[in-house]
Amino acid sequence: MPEQPANADPLEIKVWAGKSALKAIFPVLLPVAADKRKLTGREKVVHLSAFAREALGFSAREAGIVLGVLEKNDAGAPLPSNGYFWSLAHKSAYVAAVAADVAIGIDIEKARPVTPGLYRRIAGEDEWDLSDEDREHLFLRYWTAKEAVLKVAGTGIRELAYCRIAAVPDEEWVELDFKGEPFLVRQFYHDRHMISVVDVACPIELKIID
Repeated sequence: MPEQPANADPLEIKVWAGKSALKAIFPVLLPVAADKRKLTGREKVVHLSAFAREALGFSAREAGIVLGVLEKNDAGAPLPSNGYFWSLAHKSAYVAAVAADVAIGIDIEKARPVTPGLYRRIAGEDEWDLSDEDREHLFLRYWTAKEAVLKVAGTGIRELAYCRIAAVPDEEWVELDFKGEPFLVRQFYHDRHMISVVDVACPIELKIID
């Protein structure tokens, strides 16, 4: 397991990260209670963030990982905890989380109508032409895959233009390029939500905990 300095630059983390030494990683999906889905504003964000950390605990335990304090850098990117990496995501109905021994990213998005402008922002026509899938479903795949990769890079959405779809080999995988670095993303579809997890060269087993 590579040790990461506490003040690691998020842009360098993906360079240090190698193939996972774990037998598998276990992204976890937790449904948000019906009454909590009605929360709004700051109260909603606080609840979903805390609940996503509960999902992270499940993911870590499944992988045999012991996490310490969970901290983020000034840009809001998660810092390694006890030398391990973690990533969170949430929507109103679900939270998702994953822990690993190398840099990792997860994202989730619910199916919804998409405006022409948002299609253009997320990907270029050459990227859309890589698959003949339904465009709204493909949007879910592209959006979450790019978000997951940008989380590994630690840059967030501000560098979306540098993250491009390279290939769509099947319904479960997407290949991407971020500034010349190749990434492979595993995807799961559940209850009208797309979950994307960056591949770390070991099995990825989604755990849905009711």
